[in-house]
Amino acid sequence: MAATNYHKPLEEERVYHVYNQGNNREKIFLNDENKRYFKEKFEYYMSPFVTIICMCLMDNHFHYLIRVKTWDEMKANIGQFRGLTRFIARMGLMQNRTIVSMVVSEMFRRFFMAYAKAFNNQNDRTGSLFRKNFRRKEITTLEYMRNIILYIHSNPQKHGYKQDFRSYPWSTYNEWFEHDDVRTSLGFDIYTIFGEKSNYEYMHLIKVGSYDINQIE
Repeated sequence: MAATNYHKPLEEERVYHVYNQGNNREKIFLNDENKRYFKEKFEYYMSPFVTIICMCLMDNHFHYLIRVKTWDEMKANIGQFRGLTRFIARMGLMQNRTIVSMVVSEMFRRFFMAYAKAFNNQNDRTGSLFRKNFRRKEITTLEYMRNIILYIHSNPQKHGYKQDFRSYPWSTYNEWFEHDDVRTSLGFDIYTIFGEKSNYEYMHLIKVGSYDINQIE
């Protein structure tokens, strides 16, 4: 069996499970304020370029499910980030799909650097905070997407953070449960993926803790 390529380019209009952990499995969050700051920075740096479908922040790792926006969706946001226009200009006449991949990778780089710098300064720490090269896996089917959402939301219970994952504050489980159309920009919502709200809740409950990231395809 061929090895999984965890570092493929992030291409426009495709959906990816993005995740990483602390260097040497060290904690990347020491308290709720760290998680809040990480979430805010992710949204600042990444939401102009990707749609956040779901997420979960754990003490030493994180999971995001994202959809990469199109070049047309991104263009209006380029100017708000210093040096990004010059970064794109240096690419010359590359195809838009290549530009999109490079821009998204560059914004991830800026995001990780910004968070790591703040975390290190706060904790009188030096050196790499994250494992080198965050991982990403493309989501190619609706079933695969459903399984990844269940896996991400069940993480707090699977890893013993909470007896009931539904009460964990640093995931999007309750955001999905409380809103009918949280992802209308993607062309699908909770009903499209899970059939109906009751099935969304039911599938989370019967699957909680049973997923291994290496077994989800």
